[in-house]
Amino acid sequence: MRFLTLLPVASLALSAPLLEKRVCSAIPSIFSINDFAVFNQSTNQQGFSPSDGSFIHFNFQDSTTNVTTSCGRSLAPLTGSVADASNFYACANPVVQYMWDGKTLTLREIFACHGKTKVATGSAAGGSECFPEEPPVPLGYGTECEYPGETSADDIPVTSVTAT
Repeated sequence: MRFLTLLPVASLALSAPLLEKRVCSAIPSIFSINDFAVFNQSTNQQGFSPSDGSFIHFNFQDSTTNVTTSCGRSLAPLTGSVADASNFYACANPVVQYMWDGKTLTLREIFACHGKTKVATGSAAGGSECFPEEPPVPLGYGTECEYPGETSADDIPVTSVTAT
């Protein structure tokens, strides 16, 4: 009888890795972004008074987890760049966060996996076109960056998945 009571426990132990794979099947592997645009306003506007400041904006999609959200932030006029290599900023859906250091866009998505919180991270360097802007453009002097073909998506591979 003792053998019979241990058999179900052994069966559960052997099936645990299979159960975890089933529960964690929606692990992100590719992040897609589109409509990416950045404007870094110069603090020297040479007498021009812009109504808006620097900004970053893009749309995020992960077809594995079905998360779609807009991301971005804006600064007040003449307050500097949106580039920040030290902080992640939440998107409209806060499970997605981003960091823009002026050259590299780093994305992370928080998701549940087998009762634990995990974070998928991916980065893309370059790929954008940057060009100077001058008045009478409403934003004033600065540098604007965007991916070619503003509506085309750019895929960013997930490079790590970690537990929090």
